[in-house]
Amino acid sequence: MTRTKEKSNSHPVPYETLEEAKETHSKNTCYHVTPKKYLEKILNEGLKPKIGERAEFAGEKEKRIYLFEHIDDMENALCNWLGEYYEPDVEELYILKVNTENHTLHRHFFELQVYEPIPPENITILSKEKMP
Repeated sequence: MTRTKEKSNSHPVPYETLEEAKETHSKNTCYHVTPKKYLEKILNEGLKPKIGERAEFAGEKEKRIYLFEHIDDMENALCNWLGEYYEPDVEELYILKVNTENHTLHRHFFELQVYEPIPPENITILSKEKMP
């Protein structure tokens, strides 16, 4: 069940738990991981393709949004390579559920890529526990 948490200067932010997301997963649902420092901008402006630090380090030339097709894939990445990139003691990470309906997805190994912006209304915060 998707609920909302009031945000001080903007629209209510939808959120649900990881368990709820697993139960309601559909073919138009993907997942994105972001540090807390980018969360407010994403919730206000949506996800925008860009060449971030990791992509720049890998030598990528095209702006993209990276998504995981399944929660299990995302959790696996967080327990391995992605978790090693983001130092868990330093950065608080947020998991976002993304509605990718009307977006073209491109497979890139174990991730999916999107080349066009995803609006904020297509984004839900996932949490491990119910938020107040």
